[in-house]
Amino acid sequence: MPTTSITAAFQDPTRNVPREIRLRFRAPGGKPPAKVTVSGRSWKKLDGDWVILPGDSGMAAIVATY
Repeated sequence: MPTTSITAAFQDPTRNVPREIRLRFRAPGGKPPAKVTVSGRSWKKLDGDWVILPGDSGMAAIVATY
């Protein structure tokens, strides 16, 4: 079965840094991602199709694989 992925490049704010940042990856069919990486590292802090990042993440590349 072929895999599908969605990639996002992200830079957090430098002023008024929030506690957390939520990025939503909505795939056709409404399935949550099977795997998420942040800057090449496996990421487990998810809530359905939301990826939850700390507010001071800096620059990151997020890949959601379905």
